[in-house]
Amino acid sequence: MSATCLPFLQSCLDVLIQLAPSEVRVWTIGGDLVSTLSGHSSFVYSVASLPNGEIASGGEDRTLRVWRGKCL
Repeated sequence: MSATCLPFLQSCLDVLIQLAPSEVRVWTIGGDLVSTLSGHSSFVYSVASLPNGEIASGGEDRTLRVWRGKCL
């Protein structure tokens, strides 16, 4: 299954987000994996950058997760 890459997060410098089944991956522009955020029990469909630098994600499991301190 292919993943979807989303645009830059406005509150973080030079990172990309990749949605994968049940996880969110944070990458640098240079292609280095920064973090894998696991916690959804099914597909992740959306992600957002919050003003304080945290990342929020929502998915098919009908949960909204806020990843505190994950913006590097």
